[in-house]
Amino acid sequence: MSIKKFKEFVNESANIVVYNENLLQVVYDEIKKQGGKYINLNNIDVSNVTEMNNLFAESSEIITLDISSWDTSNVESAAYMFSDCSKLEEINANWLDFSNCTDMEGIFAGCKSLKTLPSETWKMNSNVNKEDWLLETPFENNDAEPTIEDSYIIN
Repeated sequence: MSIKKFKEFVNESANIVVYNENLLQVVYDEIKKQGGKYINLNNIDVSNVTEMNNLFAESSEIITLDISSWDTSNVESAAYMFSDCSKLEEINANWLDFSNCTDMEGIFAGCKSLKTLPSETWKMNSNVNKEDWLLETPFENNDAEPTIEDSYIIN
């Protein structure tokens, strides 16, 4: 294996495994390391995490966020996860599995620049709390806003 191929392999497989206790610090450190605007956090393994409350809350500099490879199947609560990310335009997070999540209150609240909702393709529990989940977003008063019925529902 060439050195170039080896470096690519190491970079692709160098995931940071996190738990509830260190998730916030690891995410903060990665955002800071990447400069804060165009963030790719796919190197973080969140498969052991059960709580993502306020994870990106008030991250006012993020414009694009990629968490598309995250395994969120064990997450039970994601309340206010992206709240008040006022410059956030795009979240690349299609096909996440939030089937065990019961609380998504205010998950997008205050995301005033958001252009699309990734939740349209999320696997979600039909009993999830979605109170104020679109508060102060471009989708708040839109008749065409995605609803829980538009997502991939499990019972």
